[in-house]
Amino acid sequence: MQSESEVMPAKSQVICIASGKGGTGKTFVACNLAVALARLRDRVTIVDADFGLANAHLMLGIEPQYDISHVLEGGKDLNDVLERGPLGVKLVPGGAGRTGLAMAADADIESIVQGLDSLEGGSDIIIVDLAAGISRRVAKFLTMAHDIVLVANHETTARSDVHGMIGMLAETLGAATVHLVINMARDREHAVVTFQQIWSRVNHAWRGRIKLFFSGWLPKSPFVHNSIMRGKPLVVAYPQSQPARCITTMAERMHKHHLVWRSRQVGRWGVPSAFAGLGSLASQ
Repeated sequence: MQSESEVMPAKSQVICIASGKGGTGKTFVACNLAVALARLRDRVTIVDADFGLANAHLMLGIEPQYDISHVLEGGKDLNDVLERGPLGVKLVPGGAGRTGLAMAADADIESIVQGLDSLEGGSDIIIVDLAAGISRRVAKFLTMAHDIVLVANHETTARSDVHGMIGMLAETLGAATVHLVINMARDREHAVVTFQQIWSRVNHAWRGRIKLFFSGWLPKSPFVHNSIMRGKPLVVAYPQSQPARCITTMAERMHKHHLVWRSRQVGRWGVPSAFAGLGSLASQ
C-alpha cells in the first residue's frame, strides 16, 4: 500500500450527492448538474451508486447495454460499461431492477469502489449519486468525497433526515463541509428559511465540526416532471425554465470551485485521490 507521501494528487474532483430519504430529487439534481457542468466544458462522469435501484440512466435518456452487475460477473471493467449521455456526460449505470446488486457482498462492492480510480484520467469531475438514506455503504462513499452535496426539501421529515445524515457524517468523518440544496421550494425566500432552520439545528448539535453552506434551490415546477417523463435532462429540454436557471447557477458556482480546486493539485500539496487507500467495506 502507498504511504500518504506517495499518494498522487487526485486527477478528478469527486462530488458525492446524498439525501437523508428517498423522493428528494437527488438523482434529478445529480444528473442535471452533470449536464450543466459539461456545458461549461468540464468532463463529467456520473457513478450511479444506488446499486440495484439505479435510475440515473432514465434521467439522461440512456438505455445501458451493460451495468455494474456485468463488472461483478466478470469479463467487464468499469470503462467497458461506461455510457455516453447528453453533452458528453459519461455514466456508470448502477443496474436498475437488479435486486442482487443491492444485496451484493461487501467484498464485491469494495472491488467496484477501488476500481473507480480507473475513471480519473478521463474526468475532471466525478459525481457519485448515492443511495438514499443512511447505511454503511453510503458512509464509505462519503469518506472518499472531496465535496458533499445533500439534497433536501422543506418537509419536516426531510429536514429530520438531513439532520440524521449530518449526524452520521460527524461520527464517520469527525468534521466535514456540506453543501445543501433545497428542492421543491415555493421560492428562493422559502428555500433560504428552510436552510436557516436546518443550519440552526446542525450548528447547535455539531458546532465547529460540520460546516453547512447553502448551495442553491429548485422550485416546484411542471417542467421538472415533464423532463423526467421525456427522459431528457431539464437543462436540455427546458433550458430557459426557472428550475433550469437555478441548476445552471449552481453549476457555475461548482465550476468556479472546481477551477480553484484544480489549481491546487500540484505536487504533494494537492488533495490525494479520493480512491486511494480505501479500506475494506466489511471492516466498517
